[in-house]
Amino acid sequence: MRTLKSHELNEIRDIANQCFVEIKQAGKRFNFEHFCWAFGPALDANQVVLWVTDTINAFLLVNYAPDPFAGELTGYSISWFVKPEFRKTGIGNKLWREFFKEGERRGCLHYIFGHPKVINKDCNHGWFEKRGLGHVENLYRFDV
Repeated sequence: MRTLKSHELNEIRDIANQCFVEIKQAGKRFNFEHFCWAFGPALDANQVVLWVTDTINAFLLVNYAPDPFAGELTGYSISWFVKPEFRKTGIGNKLWREFFKEGERRGCLHYIFGHPKVINKDCNHGWFEKRGLGHVENLYRFDV
């Protein structure tokens, strides 16, 4: 696993497009330029972190920020995707560990993941649940 810098964002264009096609309606196009504009400066400022596998078969984009209600530092999974042919190979677990390791280093007390059907259409809810995340509406949450 490695972190990506904004000048390398073009390396994830294909996987981001595949992710968008999988979770959105057919015929719509992923606006990669907007993605780069929104997250490029935040990557360089270390406000968000984007982990990728060495050959860019998966990515996890996260943000560590204070919870808007309680103010406690929370890790937010903004977007993540594993190419279908690389699922069930342990990549998701590696991304998961990096997310929590960095969150622990920063002092996070909470972690929030979006609904798995939004992340990957065939994602198994049990993946989140067996890792101790509680299902709250359309999110999965883990509290330290």
